Amino acid sequence: MKIRETAICLLLALTLCAAPARAQTMTGQPLLSEEALAGWLTTFKEINIESPTGGLNLVLVTHLNALNEWIRTPEDIRRFREWKNDDEIVRGLIPLAAGLRSENRSPATLVLGNVVDNTNVCYVIAYLASTPDIGADGQYNLLQVVRQVASYAFSDTAAWIEKLVEFKERQLKAQSDVENTARLLDRIRDALGKRANGQLLTLRSFSEPSFARCVAVLPAAFTGEQDVAPLFPETIADLTTDLIRQRLFSDQRREYATHLAMLYDKSDAFGRTTLVKALVAAIIPQKEDPERRYRVNLYVAVAFTRMAPGALKDPAQRQALLALKLTPEYRDDPTFVQNVDQAIRKQGL
Repeated sequence: MKIRETAICLLLALTLCAAPARAQTMTGQPLLSEEALAGWLTTFKEINIESPTGGLNLVLVTHLNALNEWIRTPEDIRRFREWKNDDEIVRGLIPLAAGLRSENRSPATLVLGNVVDNTNVCYVIAYLASTPDIGADGQYNLLQVVRQVASYAFSDTAAWIEKLVEFKERQLKAQSDVENTARLLDRIRDALGKRANGQLLTLRSFSEPSFARCVAVLPAAFTGEQDVAPLFPETIADLTTDLIRQRLFSDQRREYATHLAMLYDKSDAFGRTTLVKALVAAIIPQKEDPERRYRVNLYVAVAFTRMAPGALKDPAQRQALLALKLTPEYRDDPTFVQNVDQAIRKQGL
């Protein structure tokens, strides 16, 4: 089983896959919109069919290349990942990235390399573990995508990746001419061991829905028996600043912001004061925690847009919310501006 050079030398665009999800809008760069992604997905479903003669589907190739043209900056990657149907595109591209036609395989792999992260790498892992007839090139390219995520994998995601490496190593023992794949598996394990980011997080705490979906698609031997009970606190006493930051950085950030507003509404005066104090404390100062700062601060503002007016009674707390207008995020990101301004208006500041 010989891997062609095109699979070994994966294009440099893969290096963008770990780009910070809260990167700032680039001046003059058109923004990737949800409407554009929705239109792309609709067309993809219509044209993603094999030619009855096994020939090249030029329309599909053109469509794949168009998506690559859209995903060129860290801001594009962030917007793709935050779109509600990003996983549907990822799952649709995996078989193409693993396919026999290089014209489909290369652009599909580039997109996956740019956008797959801890929340959906399990789909790549599951495909590699459960599909017996993947070609050598396709398998190598999908493993490259896994390797990128391994460099910043959460602890539970890392465990799944390690299981995949062990599974593939057992497979390779029965095959020949697999030196390149064996070396790649070694690099994946090495990336897991050397990663500086992600080790203190889990996918379950970052995004319960993503965790549950991953447990559902992965082989049972990879996951074991795992409880996916909700992590939303039911009382103010359960809240901590660290937990608020963790949940506002997760896929459930919108739901959690609403949940905090609900807790505020049904609490007594002491509980409301405690909640607002913890929420304001969760604002991440500039130059601290750049991985989470944009999203956490944005959804702190969103939470205040959903609370009753007058929640911020302490002058220092009011100033903390107003100070978000002085940040680079407010200067450069329209979404940040919109939500901070709405929170300030809602709270009468």
